[in-house]
Parts: sequence; C-alpha cells; structure tokens
Amino acid sequence: MSDEEPPTGPGMDKSRQMYIDLIYGVLLIGGFVMLMATEGDQRVGTFIGGLAVGYVLYAWGKMEFRESVLQKYVAEQTERQVDKVREEVAEEVKQEAERTVDNKVKEASEEVERKVEDKVDEVEEKEKKVEKKVEEVEEKEQKVEEKVEEAEMKVEKLEQAERKVEQKVGEVEEKVDEVEEKEKKVEKKVEEVEEKEQKVEEIEEKVEKKAEELEEAGDEDN
Repeated sequence: MSDEEPPTGPGMDKSRQMYIDLIYGVLLIGGFVMLMATEGDQRVGTFIGGLAVGYVLYAWGKMEFRESVLQKYVAEQTERQVDKVREEVAEEVKQEAERTVDNKVKEASEEVERKVEDKVDEVEEKEKKVEKKVEEVEEKEQKVEEKVEEAEMKVEKLEQAERKVEQKVGEVEEKVDEVEEKEKKVEKKVEEVEEKEQKVEEIEEKVEKKAEELEEAGDEDN
C-alpha cells in the first residue's frame, strides 16, 4: 500500500473541517447555555435541535462521502497494486522466459554441437573408409593395369609368333609346292623309266626269241 493519505471531504482540507466542527460545537454549547439561561425557551430548543440535526446530516454526508472516497481510493490503490504486481509478474515472467529460453538455446546449442561433432566423426570415419577403399581400388587398378600390360605383351608375342608361324607356313607351303613339283618330276621320271623298262623287256623278249630261233636253226644245221 502507498503512504499517500486519502482525501477527507469534497474540496476541503483538514483545517477547514476542523473549523466547521469547531463552529458547530460553539453554536451547540452556546445554544445549551442560552437554553439553560432562558429556562427551556422553545425557540432556543428548536434552534439547538436544528443545529444538532444539521450537524448530524453534515456528519452523515461527510461519512458517506469519505466512504465513497475511501472506496475510490482503495480501488485506485488496488488497481495500482494490481498493475504493479502485474508489471512485476510480467517482468519476472519475462526474465524467467529469457532464462528458460537461454537455457533451452544453450541446451539446444550443446545438443546441436554434440550431434554435429558426432556427425563430423562419422563423416571422418566414412572418409577414412572411403580413402581406404579408394587406395584398395587404386591398387587393384594398378594390378589390373599391370596384368593388362602383361596380357598386351603376351598378345604382342603371340602376334609375333603368329607372324613367324605364318612366315614358316608360307615357307613350308613353298617347300611343299617344290616337293610336289619334284614328286611330279619323279613320277614323270618313274613313268619314263617304266616305259624304258617295258621297252627293255620287249627288247629282251625279242632277243630271247631271236636267240631261240638261232639255237633252233643251229640244231637243224647239225
């Protein structure tokens, strides 16, 4: 609650209210004195009664006004306190929210950093495996290239051998042709020899026949 004092009357301060109360008191006391001095004069009694009623009405109105002013004051103070509490609560909520957000952001950042580090480690591990695989593939490619070179050398040697074989085959074919030609010549010679042998046989037969005829002729002469 505030230390501010509530107002006490419609546009009146405490000193003015005190003067009014003092005037009413003096008039009432004076009225009672006059009433006692006049031994119960009705007019004085009526005047005192009017003053009393007026003062009662004044006090009643002042109490009602004070009550309404107090209610308004209490409402204003309550509203101020509510606004103050609301501002304090809003500030506390804001600070708590900021702290919570900061903590959440910090936790999220740490979690993200951990995940990033884990992913980086996984990626590095995969890169190492990939590099190892690449090295293995390069070694295999090198071996394959060496084998291809060996195969190419073998193919070249085979081609050279084939060329030599073809050359040899050509030479053999030439020799075969020569041999065949010689065989033909030999066959021809053999045929000529056979013909000559046949002629010789015919001549021998004729000679033998002549010899027999000569022998027969000699026997007849003897």
